[in-house]
Amino acid sequence: MKIKKISAEKTLGSLGNETIKVKITLENGINEQAFVPCGISAGKYEVKNVTPDEAVAQVNKIKNILIARDWQQETLDRRLTELGLGGNATLAVSAAFWKANERIKTRSSKLKFPNLMLLAFEGGKHGNPNISIQEFMIIEKTLSAAISDFKKLRSYLKNNKFETSVGAEGGFSPSGFNDIKVLDVIRKNFPEIEIALDVAGSFKKEAINLESMIENYNIKSLEDPFTDEEWENVFTDPFDISGMFEWRNAVRLFMSMINKNQIMPILI
Repeated sequence: MKIKKISAEKTLGSLGNETIKVKITLENGINEQAFVPCGISAGKYEVKNVTPDEAVAQVNKIKNILIARDWQQETLDRRLTELGLGGNATLAVSAAFWKANERIKTRSSKLKFPNLMLLAFEGGKHGNPNISIQEFMIIEKTLSAAISDFKKLRSYLKNNKFETSVGAEGGFSPSGFNDIKVLDVIRKNFPEIEIALDVAGSFKKEAINLESMIENYNIKSLEDPFTDEEWENVFTDPFDISGMFEWRNAVRLFMSMINKNQIMPILI
């Protein structure tokens, strides 16, 4: 599909920080936009970003190379990689193009809404450092249930004289809590609900006994559970395990994990 127009500008991400926004219009008039906010923590294999100003300048500089040419997702991504842009500039263009093409495919299809992961608690670089795991989420079936459960959790903390201050992304992060205390509170309030963890393994300060947690708590999904060098010898239980890597630097590692069934999605 040919690209008719590309525009790039700065906008604000959910944390209030500036990020890049790219809008792509295809030759058939369909347009989509993509935002690429940066997280707080990044492992050594993750993509290297540039400042939002530089990302916008990079996209504006190369957009005429991309306009009026016929692209498939793979050929566009390969060309973007060859151009040597920052990771946030590359991903913004790639994601906007992908979203525009998906609109063509799904205009007559019924879309299925994925399960929500409600951020309940956070620690590590996001909050109370005594909580080693970065994010504790509960897997919800509807938005209304997620809203109700968040209010229920806040009421429980207030009624029991715990802090209701939040971390970097809005999850509770009471002082005096650690990983096990968080899991116990979640289980007490939501005994049947499945739990998802973002371990941010690259930054954990001490060993976290994930096997014990999985055995004793209703954990369904693990994101980034291992350090940058641990992926060669990890357990392969049937969990939704996702990882965060820079594709150009980790192709061998990524393919090895797929072949061993050690990972399901990858965050690119």
